[in-house]
Amino acid sequence: MKRRNFIRNTAVSGMALTGLAGALGFSVSEAGVSNSAKFKLKYAPSLRTFSEHAGKDPIDNIKFIADQG
Repeated sequence: MKRRNFIRNTAVSGMALTGLAGALGFSVSEAGVSNSAKFKLKYAPSLRTFSEHAGKDPIDNIKFIADQG
């Protein structure tokens, strides 16, 4: 297979899957969804580790860390 065809086919497949997920109503991030595993991390995260996911509030960070396990 030629590289040009491979890249084109991969791009088309990616766009098709992205469109399909949007049409079915899937979202990348769903707020309020909790992980069933609790406190399974192999490291101790700081309050700044997940600030992009949980925001700048330390309480929200602690809740997010607890939900992620």
